[in-house]
Amino acid sequence: MRRVELVTPLPVPEHYSGARGRSTPELLPKDEPMQMGRAKLTQEEKEHRRKMGLCLYCGIAGHVVNNCPSLVKGARPPSPLVLGHSWLVRHNPILDWRENKIIGWGPECSQLCLRSAALPSRGPVNPPAENIDLATVPQVYHDLKLVFSKDRASSLPPHRPFDCAIDLLPGAPLPSSRLYQLSKPERESMEEYIQDCLAAGTIRPSSSPLGAGFFFVPKKD
Repeated sequence: MRRVELVTPLPVPEHYSGARGRSTPELLPKDEPMQMGRAKLTQEEKEHRRKMGLCLYCGIAGHVVNNCPSLVKGARPPSPLVLGHSWLVRHNPILDWRENKIIGWGPECSQLCLRSAALPSRGPVNPPAENIDLATVPQVYHDLKLVFSKDRASSLPPHRPFDCAIDLLPGAPLPSSRLYQLSKPERESMEEYIQDCLAAGTIRPSSSPLGAGFFFVPKKD
């Protein structure tokens, strides 16, 4: 017959003796013997403990599992079984467990938490099609009618996945250029143009130490 050596786990002490013999509380939390490593006793180990009169919980002789001193007794620390239980109690959402969706919220949450939130629309709302005048546009360019939209001409194009930034080399010398003096009518026109573009959102204030020249070119009517 093969000899089988069984290792009985020792109970975790609640205290240890300090340098002067004083009892000092243990700093680390005590693990339950049956929960160490989340391993269950094998049937062979159970039979061995019953034969030797050892506790099935801690492996120490002199008692059974019902009155094991290592077994945590009494009420355990209050902790919710469902994570986020306090949040669910506060907002009281209406859940669809099959679809994994939140259908609605409790009346108190709707009045206090969602006052500034927009209500969900009942269906997709398609914006009305823009009427673009193509009377003066050649027929060959009619498939590009959005380019001739006056509303789109006063706004920036949407961002694309291939947008890239233009980064300057760190420590590179900044170029210098001349400043051109503007007359009073030209300065007034420039200020008006800048304010109109700021209001339309096509430009924004800049803190760059560099600037670009501003030229006025006469346009034929």
